[in-house]
Amino acid sequence: MKNKITLNDGQEVSIESIHSDIMHMRDTYKNKINQILAKYDSSWIDNEHDVDPVKMSDEDYKIYNELFEIRSNIKHIASKLCVLL
Repeated sequence: MKNKITLNDGQEVSIESIHSDIMHMRDTYKNKINQILAKYDSSWIDNEHDVDPVKMSDEDYKIYNELFEIRSNIKHIASKLCVLL
């Protein structure tokens, strides 16, 4: 199984390092989401199923949704990379 890939610029990187970078990015977005949720209810942190949009400002809810969608996409990419590891 291939464990390294060559990028467009000719740089060779390991799939594991790409996966690690993506997981770090996911954690960064998770922290940003939790910062927004902490403004409203500490029980929402790491528990997005309890989020009540009515209690959030429109601006925070919009940002929360955008971050949540980005994090979901990152998780999807990470899961695809796991198959290669």
